[in-house]
Amino acid sequence: MSDHPGNPAEDRPATHISIPVIKVDISAEQSALRASDSYRHNDHASKTLVRHPGLGVILIALPKGGHMAEHQTAAAITFSVLERSVKIDFLDQSLGLGRGDFASLQANTPHRVTGLIDSALLLTIGGS
Repeated sequence: MSDHPGNPAEDRPATHISIPVIKVDISAEQSALRASDSYRHNDHASKTLVRHPGLGVILIALPKGGHMAEHQTAAAITFSVLERSVKIDFLDQSLGLGRGDFASLQANTPHRVTGLIDSALLLTIGGS
């Protein structure tokens, strides 16, 4: 990143996923997700912040009791809890994660994520 404030490469919104440097205001993105119809009417809201070959980063906001239905990915994933707490169910196990906690699952591991209270997390898929 540039040391120069206001550099256009730094100020572009995260939706410009093909640029080499992406800067995201996580707090603003969380607020926008919580204000979205998806958050108010569905089990969760999400926004892809980064998508590069072999790597994706998704911001997810979950209302209390909201969940992502059981699924799996072909790549390894990580969870970084930004706010409050979530529960991850996988392989007949449950893992509770609070703010600041980090966890990883191997590729092809079926899992479900539930917000224990209004929560937010970063999900990273892939990487090498």
